Amino acid sequence: MRSWNHPVKANATLQLGQDGNLVLIDSDGTLVWSTNTTGKSVSSLNLTDMGNMVLFDKFDRTIWKSFDHPTDCLLPGQNLVSRQKLIASVSASNWSQCLFSLTILNGSWATYIDSDTPRFYYASPYMDNRYFSFDGRTFTALKHPPRPVAQFIKLGANGHLRVYQQGNFFQWTEVSDILMPDFGNCGYPMVCGRNSNCSNDGQCTCPVEGNFR
Repeated sequence: MRSWNHPVKANATLQLGQDGNLVLIDSDGTLVWSTNTTGKSVSSLNLTDMGNMVLFDKFDRTIWKSFDHPTDCLLPGQNLVSRQKLIASVSASNWSQCLFSLTILNGSWATYIDSDTPRFYYASPYMDNRYFSFDGRTFTALKHPPRPVAQFIKLGANGHLRVYQQGNFFQWTEVSDILMPDFGNCGYPMVCGRNSNCSNDGQCTCPVEGNFR
């Protein structure tokens, strides 16, 4: 649940209207985002312990939930299924979408650069680990260890798929870089930009002058 290209300012508000629509209003009164649930008999809202925001009708039926709308992160218990994808943001302070994505394709979960011709750099039907499971159709974020600590999986602007956990003083700490054992530092596309080379020790270097023509 995120307004990708319109980050709100201080004093923005999230409001559940009498019409059943949950809306994000910027501090200047601009409507930034909504659940589009007007007229669907929404009567209540609940934010679960896992971070899933759910709208219910008067019969306690689920009308809308944030877990169905992934952005660049998955929280424990959240699924990514066919026709959904994670899209990395440019940086921690710029939430505009960048080129790296993760999706489910032909029985595999895959990471790629989303361009005119998508460039896949990882695809696997397996690779379950302690932080997620995959059954060929659904990629599910898991909590490890299963104790009351905040955690999430995030696709970063550099293509890395990392797990973060809240530590002391509410600081987020990286606990796993999921693809690093397979890729190393040089395995990611554009790791050194478009005009540099990645050496075996993970350092970026300029191409040798004689390579230019």
